[in-house]
Amino acid sequence: MKLQRAKKQGGFTLVEMLVAMAVFAIVMASVYTVIGVGLKARENHNVEMQQNARAALDALSARLRMAFTVKGAQMYTFDGGPSNLSFYIFPPGANSPARVEYGIGDGSKCAGLCRRIFTAPFDPDAPRPQEEPVAQEIKSIEFSYSNNSGWADSWTSSDKLPDFVRIKAVTSAGKDKNAFETTVGVPLSKPEEKKSE
Repeated sequence: MKLQRAKKQGGFTLVEMLVAMAVFAIVMASVYTVIGVGLKARENHNVEMQQNARAALDALSARLRMAFTVKGAQMYTFDGGPSNLSFYIFPPGANSPARVEYGIGDGSKCAGLCRRIFTAPFDPDAPRPQEEPVAQEIKSIEFSYSNNSGWADSWTSSDKLPDFVRIKAVTSAGKDKNAFETTVGVPLSKPEEKKSE
């Protein structure tokens, strides 16, 4: 009698399958970790971007609350447009007023929300201050103004401040966009009443 050899059939042994599954599990765990780290970094960047934008709007709001004008003086003008804002303040510790301007920079010297502070606004020989970045994350900003009879896209007056300024800002990083809005009451918009003695 002759023994017949069994034909070798193709396939994997149990050990080969277990090794392949272990390698696959290690690769998938590595991929999952890399994707998780990337998503966490993106989330942290978005949170940081939002915090910076919110802090910038808070600082702008604080300065706006210091705005003043002098009725009849024709020199301390509050000038607000849809995307820029200029007003006078007395900076803490200063003996003279300063003019503050806010707007979106053109990207050449300043990108995002930028400001200029004129410490000698009435001196024609004073150098023009450079724009300084406030929040590079803010890509667009929109101002509107109210005197309790409705909202307007602009406000220019050397006699009266708006009662409220609404600020809408949009941050952008890649495809991620976030919108912020705040309304700021301007305390000195209402003239002080004379007290009778």
